[in-house]
Amino acid sequence: MGGTAAVMLHSAYAEFVSGRRARFANSWSHEPVPRGRVRARLEGRVGADERLRAPLSGRVCVGYEIGVRHDIDTDADPWSWTLLEQRSAAGLSIDGVAVSGRPYLRLERKIYAQELSAGALDELRKRGLDPSRPGYSLFETIVEAGELVTVERRRTGIALCTGTH
Repeated sequence: MGGTAAVMLHSAYAEFVSGRRARFANSWSHEPVPRGRVRARLEGRVGADERLRAPLSGRVCVGYEIGVRHDIDTDADPWSWTLLEQRSAAGLSIDGVAVSGRPYLRLERKIYAQELSAGALDELRKRGLDPSRPGYSLFETIVEAGELVTVERRRTGIALCTGTH
């Protein structure tokens, strides 16, 4: 069974068992989680050719992850999130060494507890979420230019982690 079909079947079953309809359709936008042993590792300060603006806080960054859950389980499987979105700026580099491709961001997920601005509410609506509905937790973590990071190349892709490992 394909991944999309399995998620749809799981969602339909959850709705049937709980007796209620799901509030939001699940949405993911990120690189696949890299698998396999670490083949190369690079640590240093991150830079990029462009800057991004984080959707909820509006902070300038070179990468971000936003998420929406109906609980606060930050270690849950990516498919179980209502929304899990990552984005990294074009032209990422570590101490001037170019990072090829778009990395999966392995960040410490943080609950976003600030009041939502009109811009943040619009960003959630663009992603198909109704911010006026209660019962979900928001997460936003950013990677700032100049932050100390580790990039790992694995068999199936690359991951960018904050800090050193």
